This record gives sequence, C-alpha cells and structure tokens, in this order.
Amino acid sequence: MTFTNLRDATRADWDRIDALDEARTDYAEAPLALLESLRGGDAAGYPLNPYDHSRQAATRALRAGESAEMIVCILFHDAADRLAPANHGQIAAEILRPFVSDDHNWMVRMHGLFQKENFTNHGHWGSGAFDAMLDPYRDHPAFELTRRFCRDYDATSFDPAYDSLPVEAFMPQIREVFDRPYSFQP
Repeated sequence: MTFTNLRDATRADWDRIDALDEARTDYAEAPLALLESLRGGDAAGYPLNPYDHSRQAATRALRAGESAEMIVCILFHDAADRLAPANHGQIAAEILRPFVSDDHNWMVRMHGLFQKENFTNHGHWGSGAFDAMLDPYRDHPAFELTRRFCRDYDATSFDPAYDSLPVEAFMPQIREVFDRPYSFQP
C-alpha cells in the first residue's frame, strides 16, 4: 500500500485492510495488556493497586458463581484507571461494549458513580446528595445490577490478605466473552 491519504486508497488496498482485520482473532490481547499495565506501582492511596483489586473482585465473582460476562466485566472494570482516572469506567465500558450485554456495559460505565455510595457513611456525600445523584438512573434496567456489583465485588476487594487468583485463572471466561462475534455498535 502506498497511499498517504485514505481517499487515494485503491480497492485492492481496502481488500487487504479488510482481510487483515478479519484475520485478527484475539480481541482480548489489548485489554489484557491494559490490565497488565496496572500491575505494581502506586495504589493511589488504596490498599491494593488496580491490577490486584481487579483480580480480587473477579475472584470473588468467580467463587460466587457469576456468569462469564459478569466476571470479565469485573476483571476489566478498572482497566483504564491509570489512563483516565476520572472516566476510567466509560473507557473500560467502550472496550467491552462489542462483546457484552447492554446491562453489563452500563454497569461498568456507571460503577464510578455508584461506588460513591461507599463514602456516604463518612459524611462525604451526606445530606441526600448521593441519592439525588442516583435519582435520574433509578429506572434503568441495570440499576440494581450495578449497585450489587459495587456492593458485593468492587467495594469489598481491597484486602491484601485475600487469596486472589491469577489472571490466567480467568482465561476460560475471557475467551468465552472476547471470542464472541464482534458487533459494531455506534
């Protein structure tokens, strides 16, 4: 290929690009690398860094008998934490979106907001401020799923003594989810 502007690409160029894209079979490779980038380093004040926190949350979900899709969403929910701390949930949700249900995608996207519920007992979000922030979302089909994820897996997974599984233990679930047919969703 010799084009320097997409407008100059030939039909043969596009056929080659399409063939290379169709030959790409490991859609989990880049998300796993992003997750791996969270290993070690600064825990940003938390007892665990995001990599170990994610493994712990996914381990809890696996041991609780959650679905492969739920486990994968939990494993990758903080994958973009160092890349974009303020909107890491939205970025992780976009990575997962072609492979997971709308409800699980919404759960990952919104977990940062729902996690604030864990600060209400310290007066940080007191006086009904947190409830008011959630009010617009109460009728969403994934509201309770997201609340349960934050309560049962995300908030509870900062224990350095917990027996977390290695990422390799989740490969059957990762393969099940990322090997699904890719679907473009605008």
